[in-house]
Amino acid sequence: MENNLDDLQLISDIDKHHQLDTVLNWSHMWNEVIKNDFSFNISLVNPISRLFISGMGGSGVSGELLKVWIEKTVQIPVQLIHDYNLPVYADANSAVICISYSGDTEEVLNFAEEAIRKKITVIGITSGGKLKNKFDKENTPIILLPGGYQPRFALPFMLGGMLIALDLLDLIPLDSQLNSKIYQELHSLSSFYGKEVPFEENPAKKLAHFLFGGLPVILGASSGHAIAVRFKCQLNENSKILAIAEAIPEQNHNGIVALFGDELSSFNPKIVLFQGFSKHSRNLLREEFIIKRANQQKIPIWQIQADTSKNYLHAIIKALYLSDLASVYLAILREVDPSEIEPIIALKSEL
Repeated sequence: MENNLDDLQLISDIDKHHQLDTVLNWSHMWNEVIKNDFSFNISLVNPISRLFISGMGGSGVSGELLKVWIEKTVQIPVQLIHDYNLPVYADANSAVICISYSGDTEEVLNFAEEAIRKKITVIGITSGGKLKNKFDKENTPIILLPGGYQPRFALPFMLGGMLIALDLLDLIPLDSQLNSKIYQELHSLSSFYGKEVPFEENPAKKLAHFLFGGLPVILGASSGHAIAVRFKCQLNENSKILAIAEAIPEQNHNGIVALFGDELSSFNPKIVLFQGFSKHSRNLLREEFIIKRANQQKIPIWQIQADTSKNYLHAIIKALYLSDLASVYLAILREVDPSEIEPIIALKSEL
């Protein structure tokens, strides 16, 4: 395999819509939303005891990524809904965040209609479309995001929108100091992961090269699993490859048998292990076992160690940034346009 990740002209030729530049620009996207002044008169009759997040695909993943952090911070149950209907037990003490970057996601629209009809506290996050029209008509609060991106490439907007929604619901106040640190960190990392940075000095390029030609098996505990799922989806859509994402410890009760079984040569696994998001001693032992067994069986393994000691949210975003960039670099290695999602478009035309 020829390593073409330092060929700037080839990158431009393959990445026709400059999605690599979009991801490298996360710091500015983050600031564009998080510094907006959204102020709505949300009347909370009772304290919120349960939060529902409705979203699909590249939009809904922001809820997956923040779920554990929210529950660590406010100690309320958070339920992610990737379907059409509001659970029957949603009541006046519930709150709903409906997120659809395009504003036209039919599952989210149906969910929003039910929540509004039941007079549950609702906030929308979108760049426009039918969701904006509905919420404007119902005089329901909406956080309007910048438009013009494919949803999976608009993640900083949606994460920022989620933080604003949590602040407006009096669940987690916006932390301007933390948000500024996240901006600075993303801005700094772009100089380490950028396309001008040579392969030998660029961790994102190296991770893409590591995964080339194999079946990624992406593992993580707690929020590490949510990041693994995001990475899996980005590899599917951007890199156009199959990938597996599993949670520790659940994977240790089933998937581990196949991963360390006798048929390894048939699917050439390459393990990516997100570490540091769970401090449970038993999960740490499980991660150590996976590393030891992978080395014994000569299965390639790439470890990504998160430092959650200072701030959990910060660690999540750093891991996301590296893995998102790696998925675009892998697309370039495979010489496929990271923007192209023809099967999804074809499916939607049939629905």
